[in-house]
Amino acid sequence: MASNPIPDSYPTLIVHATKAFDGATSIGAGIPLLINTAAAISTDRVALITAQTEYKAARSALPALALSRRTALKGAYNFCFTARDVIKFFCGREFNEAWLAAGWTNSLAVPTSYDGLYTLLLTLVGYLTANVAQQNAALGVIPANAQTILNALAATNTAVINAEALAMTKRQVRDAKYVAMRKRLSGLCKELAQRLGPLDPRWRQLGFNLPGAATVPEVPEDVVVTPLSQARLQIECEASPNATHYRFYQQRPILDAEPIYAGHATEPLFITGSLIAGQQYLVYVSAVNDGAENNLSVPVSTAALLAAAA
Repeated sequence: MASNPIPDSYPTLIVHATKAFDGATSIGAGIPLLINTAAAISTDRVALITAQTEYKAARSALPALALSRRTALKGAYNFCFTARDVIKFFCGREFNEAWLAAGWTNSLAVPTSYDGLYTLLLTLVGYLTANVAQQNAALGVIPANAQTILNALAATNTAVINAEALAMTKRQVRDAKYVAMRKRLSGLCKELAQRLGPLDPRWRQLGFNLPGAATVPEVPEDVVVTPLSQARLQIECEASPNATHYRFYQQRPILDAEPIYAGHATEPLFITGSLIAGQQYLVYVSAVNDGAENNLSVPVSTAALLAAAA
């Protein structure tokens, strides 16, 4: 008998939620659905999509901020390295107690960590201010530059910490909405079990397998995507046991909140219509029989499509 496990992956969960909403909208009143209505499903679905979009947006800001921090760290290191070479003329070429006032301890190595560089720069601002003779304007070893570099180092580090905290918060919100969506679909399945027979085709209209139907096909594996001319894709996979046909989905990263149905075929081979040239896509396949549709396959990412074959 076919079962109805609630999807674990985000793309499959959203596809299932969309089918459930569409079905509840069209036939929910006739079942009738009293608890897990179209409005309730829509609320949880929209909340999950919104939370996922905000989480991705928060994460997308991290690489640029991390690069800014690495640049600031490099600038801080270079300044401290140059300052050390200038100060050597006054404090000696080997570490001694005179170096303690300039911020070096135990050795003349320039630190590479944020904490080490921040502490050293902070000390150098005061040291260079107090020791004007040891400044070197030609090399930029002056208190104003040290302060500017220190400020940039602190600002970029704070920006990264704040962005990471925001991304974590957004992820926690997304995860909570994910749990709520799975709970909603589980509740819908239980409500349908009280109102529909195990072979009632309305199960399928709400995205579920027919509980009394044949065994669910296996999830398609070894999905291969080949770009064709006119910005099309050829999608193929290994045949799935118990499948009578296959459904194919496409999704533009970031731009599409959920996988979009592209078409179906009786064989595990499909060619899409013309897509958007220059666009990258994620491709999914599901296996279907008369009573059940399994989860989507692991997504396969394509290269940016060309308008015509090279």
